[in-house]
Amino acid sequence: MRLFVSVPLPARQRHHLLAALGGRATTRADQWHLALAFLADHDDPEGLAEGLRRVAAGHRPFRLNVEGGGTFQGPGVLWAGVAGDLASLRRLASDVAATCGAAADLKPFRPHVTVARRGPASVLTGYQGPEWTVGSIDLVHSVLTRTAEHEVLERFSLGTG
Repeated sequence: MRLFVSVPLPARQRHHLLAALGGRATTRADQWHLALAFLADHDDPEGLAEGLRRVAAGHRPFRLNVEGGGTFQGPGVLWAGVAGDLASLRRLASDVAATCGAAADLKPFRPHVTVARRGPASVLTGYQGPEWTVGSIDLVHSVLTRTAEHEVLERFSLGTG
């Protein structure tokens, strides 16, 4: 199974960002997320879930907001940046990657939300979305067809740290 671990982007933040994009073609907003770790094909999501449950329980909820943006991989991919308690976010991402072990794609963690692929993209200069409390992480199964389909296998609530 192709899996990733992410922070879900709440509906209020998705709607605010979508409005700021002003009708540009985007990926499916209901699937927008903040990826913490991508995993190669993984055959044991149940075993991984136990480790992620422990990681989530060991982190307190924290505040983030979507802010600014840019492009990467040429002019066709638009991302929105993340601001707020980035220290807590980086610790959480690091612990998730350690739990996923060798299965994780260990590229340097750069927090962002990918919002558009293909076609002209423009930078979200000056954009600042509403703040939210990160209270959970998701283990997601990603199926690549013409478009990506994401299915949340399990949601893990953050604990008291």
